[in-house]
Amino acid sequence: MTQVEAVPPFDFGSLAPNLLRPLSGRVVKPWAKIACPACHAAFHPAKVAFRCVAEPAVCPPEFDRIAAKRLGAGEPPLLPHAILPKRGIAAAGLARVVPPRQASCDLCGTSSDHRLCPACHAPLPRSLGQVEVLPVVTAGTTASGKSTWLAVLTERLESGAGAAAGAAFWPDGEAAERRLRQFYRDPLYAHGHALAPTGAAEKDGRVLEPLYQRFDLRKGRSALLALHDSSGRDLASDAGALSYAGAVGLSAGIAFLVAPEDLPEFGGNPSAMAAALGRLISMLEAAGRKTKDGLIDVPIAIVLTKLDRIAPRLPEGVDMLAQGDPTAVGQALASDEIEAYLSAWGGGAVPTLVRTRFAKFAFFATSALGREPQGEIVEPPRAFRVEEALLWLLAAQGRLVPR
Repeated sequence: MTQVEAVPPFDFGSLAPNLLRPLSGRVVKPWAKIACPACHAAFHPAKVAFRCVAEPAVCPPEFDRIAAKRLGAGEPPLLPHAILPKRGIAAAGLARVVPPRQASCDLCGTSSDHRLCPACHAPLPRSLGQVEVLPVVTAGTTASGKSTWLAVLTERLESGAGAAAGAAFWPDGEAAERRLRQFYRDPLYAHGHALAPTGAAEKDGRVLEPLYQRFDLRKGRSALLALHDSSGRDLASDAGALSYAGAVGLSAGIAFLVAPEDLPEFGGNPSAMAAALGRLISMLEAAGRKTKDGLIDVPIAIVLTKLDRIAPRLPEGVDMLAQGDPTAVGQALASDEIEAYLSAWGGGAVPTLVRTRFAKFAFFATSALGREPQGEIVEPPRAFRVEEALLWLLAAQGRLVPR
């Protein structure tokens, strides 16, 4: 997987340990690079900007033209002041070796640790540059349940869904937690509203900002999950799909969601679903993501969503309706059965594409809500096997060891 890795620190050995202890983990190589998970621009950590955190009455918002390009806004948005890196030979030289973790606002003096990408002014996760970034792209047609799946998935992960494998998940930084709560959790859990389909990236560039989850294992192993919630509207065209080429090309895994309404058995047309998957395959191949045998080296999980809708039509005893084994973390427990049902329901193009193009794949079935919404109103979610696909993707990449 080709990507900009976490910044490696200098190894000073035992040289002046008492003097260097305050800088432990902060000293980097002058030529080190990190990459923004939203726009994929690469830059030295010394180049990061910061967003002022003072109240508007203390430090008035200003027009941010760099953020306007990212957001697709006609008029620059009013946002808190962007604090640029210090200039001057001494300050810039020191920052190349010891990048700042916070900065004082040049207008009001307030200290901030809210880092921004210098290229697009997207908020940067707290752990960027310290641990490896694992981009995971969630894809599918419009209304296949991607945003709802991610909202419930992250809640389940933070509630201990990976505990059997010694894995802990938590939002990486205040900005990540606020975005997850504002656009995903609160509408669903606090207000009982169904999540609207994700809009096109061209009209709102925030679509390209991942949801960040810190992923910690026993023995100090850590990574940063960058969960991309792609728009089904964008994946319906070649031009729209290109907005995700960077994330797809660098991805550590793909979750491709299939809803019952995508399948002929339930009145759907599978052509849009197959076309969206085909566009993902084209982007992966263009990025050179192939094994020696010519197969794509990115693991893919095919996730049948909204299982509660079709459960009454399934015979008793099918494995996909079982509660699952909570200790079987990172395993695909009913993959063959789900694949067979997808083919029988007219969605055979997806299993065929997956089997002929991907080196690692598995099939999953889930219900994020657990029951049918009443219009736009949803009751508290009753998650059913929501986290299995994501944990399998991590296991397929060797980051999670199934028991």
